[in-house]
Amino acid sequence: MSNIGYLTSDKEIMEILSQRITNERIVQNINQKELSKKANISLYTVREFEQNHKISLENLIGILRALGKTNLFNTLFDFKAQRVEVDAVLFQEKIEKKYNKKRVKHASKQ
Repeated sequence: MSNIGYLTSDKEIMEILSQRITNERIVQNINQKELSKKANISLYTVREFEQNHKISLENLIGILRALGKTNLFNTLFDFKAQRVEVDAVLFQEKIEKKYNKKRVKHASKQ
């Protein structure tokens, strides 16, 4: 459950996200109360996010800003780089299909 993948459920994604942000808070040696003040949100909101993985987008942005992690949005919205990755996968699939085609032998006409 450490990687966010294409087949991960919304619940799992929120769990991973809250775990990663909690870990970052701990690495920065900030307690929940300090984070709530820096993010301008309630202590209850921080606890709810860390324990039950529920948060609004606005509050999540506040937490990321308080932790100095808003630079994560640069890669999150880098659609051009993501498109290149998707194109590479599709190209590889096309090549594999081309070389893995099975030929059907037709009966000769009499």
